[in-house]
Amino acid sequence: MDSSNYATVVSLAPDEATRERVRMMRSFDPALAGMPAGDPRLDVPDPWYGDHDVFADVLAILEAAADGLVTDLPLLLERTSTCRNDRACSITPIADFVPVARPLSGRRVV
Repeated sequence: MDSSNYATVVSLAPDEATRERVRMMRSFDPALAGMPAGDPRLDVPDPWYGDHDVFADVLAILEAAADGLVTDLPLLLERTSTCRNDRACSITPIADFVPVARPLSGRRVV
């Protein structure tokens, strides 16, 4: 996800509580703690046109962020479970607010 993707997802969120739960993957990297949401320094670069080293760099970025996510997960799950009866606190499935592309055949593609 890059800051442009982040802005798009946030703009599709149905309410402020949902917007506040949207996180960029790199925001979980402890080395980047405290960066504001949507900051371009939190972007995960697209390695598609790069060489092996670019893919290795992106893998290292994602591994650092994944380690932070695993560390934060118990707190995130606790927050979700304590808010189960509060609609503003519940997790809204992304399909509820992300537009769905529809091919000409009319079949749903997600």
